[in-house]
Amino acid sequence: MLNPDGPPAEAFAYRLVKLRDEIGLTSAQLAAMTDYSEADLERATSGRELPSWELTSAYIRACGDNPEQWRPWWDHAKKTAGPVAAAPPPPSGLRFSTGPAVRWGVAAALVVLVVLGIVLWPESGDGTSSTPQVATALPACSTPTASLTVAASVDKPKQMAELAAAYGAHEANGQCVEVDVTSVDSGTAMAALARGWTEADGRRPDVWSPAASEWLPLAQQRATPETRSLFPDGKAPAIMTSPSIIAMPEPMARALGWPEAGIGWEDLATWAGDPHFWASKGHPEWGAFKLGKTNPTYSTSGLHATLGALFSANGSIREVRPEDVDKDAVAQRMKAIEHSVVHYGKTTLTFLSNMRQADAEDALSYISAVTMSENSVIAYNAGYTCGSYSDDEGCSKTEPPKTKLVAVYPEEGVLHSDHPFIKLNGLDRAKSAVADDFLSYLHSDAVQRQFAEYGFRDHQQKPIDLGGSAYGWLPDAEIKPLGTPTNEVVAKVLASWVKLRKPTNVLVCIDSSLSMEEKVPGTGATKLELVKPAMRQLADGFTDSDRVGLWKFSSGIGEGGADFVPLVPIGPMDGTRRQDIAANIDGLTADGATGLYDTIDRAVEVVRGTYDPNSINAVVLLTDGVNDKARGIQAPTELIDVIRGKDASGDKPVRVFTIAYGSELDANNKAGAEALATISKGTGAKKYDAKDPTTITNVIIDVLSNF
Repeated sequence: MLNPDGPPAEAFAYRLVKLRDEIGLTSAQLAAMTDYSEADLERATSGRELPSWELTSAYIRACGDNPEQWRPWWDHAKKTAGPVAAAPPPPSGLRFSTGPAVRWGVAAALVVLVVLGIVLWPESGDGTSSTPQVATALPACSTPTASLTVAASVDKPKQMAELAAAYGAHEANGQCVEVDVTSVDSGTAMAALARGWTEADGRRPDVWSPAASEWLPLAQQRATPETRSLFPDGKAPAIMTSPSIIAMPEPMARALGWPEAGIGWEDLATWAGDPHFWASKGHPEWGAFKLGKTNPTYSTSGLHATLGALFSANGSIREVRPEDVDKDAVAQRMKAIEHSVVHYGKTTLTFLSNMRQADAEDALSYISAVTMSENSVIAYNAGYTCGSYSDDEGCSKTEPPKTKLVAVYPEEGVLHSDHPFIKLNGLDRAKSAVADDFLSYLHSDAVQRQFAEYGFRDHQQKPIDLGGSAYGWLPDAEIKPLGTPTNEVVAKVLASWVKLRKPTNVLVCIDSSLSMEEKVPGTGATKLELVKPAMRQLADGFTDSDRVGLWKFSSGIGEGGADFVPLVPIGPMDGTRRQDIAANIDGLTADGATGLYDTIDRAVEVVRGTYDPNSINAVVLLTDGVNDKARGIQAPTELIDVIRGKDASGDKPVRVFTIAYGSELDANNKAGAEALATISKGTGAKKYDAKDPTTITNVIIDVLSNF
């Protein structure tokens, strides 16, 4: 009996035999069809040695399959299996029987492969399965003439791209169509599709796969007369699913009785911000109950958390009406949850990377709970730093964290991220056919199991057992589904969130050093000229409930030789302050060097001086250079030590969000972007890249998502 998990030659032989058995042919019939002897074929499938490629390709063709799709598996086996068997005498040519039994057997086997999703794939170097090859209804082709662009939410693009590559190009209606996957977060894609996709948004999608179905009706509601016809009616099929949950560090969850005890949104509203909460549970060292939540205007987990809180506050799990959103009691409960937030974020990546940073010292000091999808918990515990299979900076797989996360399923009920496969209207027949075929490929058992390796449930919301390798979830837990909110309710919740969200106490610092006068190639503008409208957009993104101030900095330009000049003091973002900030941004001029570290030190001090425990207290700093002062603080690690030393109790944390602007930060091995990343991570914030100055407007939108 051949072992599919045995040595490479044996595993490959198992696949050959399985292919032959599915077709329904005997060794004698194959011998007659290939001109190789039965003995040759029996030896090829014995598993003792890897057969030659010549024999292998003849065998596969006789079974009605494409040898080229098998070549990567044979090459993989060859690298690890040792010597390849000597090739038997070459055949004189393939002779396919035209008898009805053989024709029916090959055709029937191909149907079985398509329906069952039969898969054969090699093991990758890290022991996980590589992208599977699944038989498809459409024929493969080799020279693409068209692309089907799939815009996938940020929690799945790398996996989807690898699956698209494994799927390959396929022929339909006379065209050879390949699948091209791009990454864009759900809220950003929704807004771009609704207003009209532009070149600045990237490649226009043919298929849109946000993390959840709620984004489609939002796009339909916000669509212009020109874009309304783009969106299909009805619910799109899911690719895979994951319940939206509350993730907690395992020691904290167990202190609350997890997994037996029920925890829900009502509890979070009660515990939120209580400075003595953990002390009442016997853990004063954990401080207040701190919540992390993504921005619901961009992120599915943030949207689902906000909707879940609404259901809980309204006391119903089945139905919420638009007028319920306006109830004062409901608004106050939702506001209590929002005001316990440490800070927001565009995706859960920010929280998970910060948590992993804290894991090196004390993971329990950063946050008590974060709203996210179940798959992110499983992936984070497996060593995927950002909670997903990703190529993003700092997100590569590493050793599992010391402090694991666990999934808490809100007892009021959950919403599911169903990752819909939305075929946008207007596709030609070829792209439409390939889209349908690609979705069937994604629904195959083999591909669904691969999604499960990264924490997802199947497209019918069922958990897939991977032999206990996943940690932190409860696959057998009874999950109550929340009702599906109406389009009007979702839109109204997002509109009300702006008023309920935690306010901001922030100081914006803009680099005005001489290097900001450099021209940006292809634009005719300087870096400073490009940044002015983007920074005005940042100021406009704050609401009247926020407190905002503005500085410029370079070197020695301020009072007493300080490296900064306060332009607008921190204060309520009323109409007058909004106008003052806009006018001062427009009036910025460039001069001097870059006194970076001392500026950040003083900026943090100023924010602490206006500290509001009910606000997100932060510094947002944009720079195109590195610290080039000979005096003062000389290294990012020294700066972090100084910042922490001035708040030894940790009672007034100030997060420093940095923007690396232009490519000069890393020129001549200066490692300026790395220094900014160290500062942001050391203060529990995030560094943003605008190495291409023309992207600064989009980067500013990302920065705003934290507030």
